[in-house]
Amino acid sequence: MAGTSESGRSGPMAEVREGMRVLDRSGQELGSVEDLKMGDLGADTSAGQLMDERTDMVQELGRAFTGGSDMPPQLAERLRRLGYLKASRTMSPVDVYVAGDQIERVDNGTVYLNVERDDLYAT
Repeated sequence: MAGTSESGRSGPMAEVREGMRVLDRSGQELGSVEDLKMGDLGADTSAGQLMDERTDMVQELGRAFTGGSDMPPQLAERLRRLGYLKASRTMSPVDVYVAGDQIERVDNGTVYLNVERDDLYAT
């Protein structure tokens, strides 16, 4: 069952917390949630979703969203509007970004996706 966040947003993304396991559609573990940001589906633009660059994590994501990486601008815009989570594995240099609409459900501390690992953006 989808929850509702303190801001009134509902859906599986509202139930995601840092540290939860992330599994793709086939059950492959992608790591755990390292960071997440709620989106704003009702926004006309993503201007209000721009990140504050006061922390290393936020700076990293800011670089990803502003050309400091090869993330396509359309994907960066989509992640800002829909919300996203970043999944990381210990001892792995590869992180994956999951858009809010790619989350099937959250159950017993695990985030289940509706896509395969290969369908996600990885850094």
